[in-house]
Parts: sequence; structure tokens; C-alpha cells
Amino acid sequence: MTPEERKLLQETYDISLENNKMLHKLHRSIWWGRVWRLVYWGVILAGGVGVYVYLQPVLLGLLGSYEEALSGIDSLKSTSEQIKGSMPSNLGNTQDLIKQLQGMLGGGTSN
Repeated sequence: MTPEERKLLQETYDISLENNKMLHKLHRSIWWGRVWRLVYWGVILAGGVGVYVYLQPVLLGLLGSYEEALSGIDSLKSTSEQIKGSMPSNLGNTQDLIKQLQGMLGGGTSN
């Protein structure tokens, strides 16, 4: 082997060693990237489940309060309908009602 061929072979060997080091670094970088991506999504999913578990009782309590408020409103509506149904229909508007009350009480101002 001539010295020129030996030098060329040595340069090729050095380049292949450098290439091998770079490939190992690249492989290690890809592996750590996958690990950190897995950790990232694990934290996001665990956080979502944790928030759901923590907030579920609070949201159920709020939903129960909302349902109670709605049932109270329905109760008020039915009570007002009952009161409306029991009042005489010939009362008219508020002015007429006031005049009737003044007339029944025997007083009032003359207009």
C-alpha cells in the first residue's frame, strides 16, 4: 500500500468515526425527544383527569343548586297561576282596583 493510499484510507476511517459519533448523538437525541414527548402528554392527560376529579363535586353541587333554583321558579310560577285563577276577573287594571278599594273604604279624594 502506497503512502498516498494509506493517507486516503486513514482520512476515510476518521470521517467514518466522526460520522458514527454524529449518528449516535442523533439517535440519543431522538430517543430523549420521544421520552420527553411521552412525559409531556402524560402530564397533560394526568392534569386533565386531576382537574376533572377535583372539579366534578363542585360542578355537581352547582348543578344541584341550579336545579333547585329552577324548581323554585316553577313553584313560584304555579303559585302565581293559582293566585291569578282565584282572583275575580272583573278587577281590571290597577287604577280600577285602587278606585274600588277607595270606594269600599268609604273615602278617597274626589277628582
